[in-house]
Amino acid sequence: MNHTNSVTQFSLIATNPLFKIAINKFLEKDGETTKLDKLLRAYAYGEDTDVEFKILRCLIDAGLKTFGGKEDELKENLRDAYWRRGFASVLRGIAEFGIRRPFVPGAPFLVVWDFTYACNLRCKHCYSTAGKPWKDELATKEALKVVDVLADAGVTALAFSGGEPLIRKDFFEIASYAAKRGMFVAVATNGTMITKDIAKKMKECGINFVQISLDGKKETHEAFRGIRGIYDRVVEGVINAKDAGLITCISTTATKLNAHDIPEVMDFAEELELGCSCFTISFLLVEVALSSI
Repeated sequence: MNHTNSVTQFSLIATNPLFKIAINKFLEKDGETTKLDKLLRAYAYGEDTDVEFKILRCLIDAGLKTFGGKEDELKENLRDAYWRRGFASVLRGIAEFGIRRPFVPGAPFLVVWDFTYACNLRCKHCYSTAGKPWKDELATKEALKVVDVLADAGVTALAFSGGEPLIRKDFFEIASYAAKRGMFVAVATNGTMITKDIAKKMKECGINFVQISLDGKKETHEAFRGIRGIYDRVVEGVINAKDAGLITCISTTATKLNAHDIPEVMDFAEELELGCSCFTISFLLVEVALSSI
């Protein structure tokens, strides 16, 4: 069977009304998780004896054949709870929207939440003019409700941003609750508040990934971020996060003010025993208000 015929066959299976009914049924809560999550976990560990799984197994087999996947690799990936959550979103997207390009999942894989506009820095490139918290920022109870809405919708990952999310007194309560609801939890932070104790607390409450901003050498970074004396605290924050077992990423915002420092930041991340898991470069798209940088 050629690839075109394989795709056609896969589409016929995926758009079958019975498949949609089955997926919707599987997405219903079953204890603390869903039936679909339990079925995918059973499949991952070779325990797929449930009669209900046959419909799902038919689609998985067709998908592996169509797209050249390997069953053992898929099973290995599905042993990870976050991978299962993302895969469930794919299946839900197929059931709800069919096979289309671009693909539409059942829920966003990632939601970035501007958790607060309070911030302890004065960054030249800040597009949210962060500093003081907004008067109408969500109360703790309202924030917990947001987590419930996102989790129930099937969102795979939730990233706390801002402002500086660690400033909010209820940050750990909300982040911990998001982790308990099954989402992969990440934080985008300026790193100045990540002491050893805070890094340990982040790990213990279920945070998986931390992205820390570092835009150049000491003079460049402090001029860019608007506060003197923060560079060493940021570097310590990176080290503390990594030592605590968090997936740690250095993020640099590229502008004409710090472009000359970027190679050294990359070397810094790779060579100076920071042990960073990754390095990213961001580019500003706001042209008018930020044209000077």
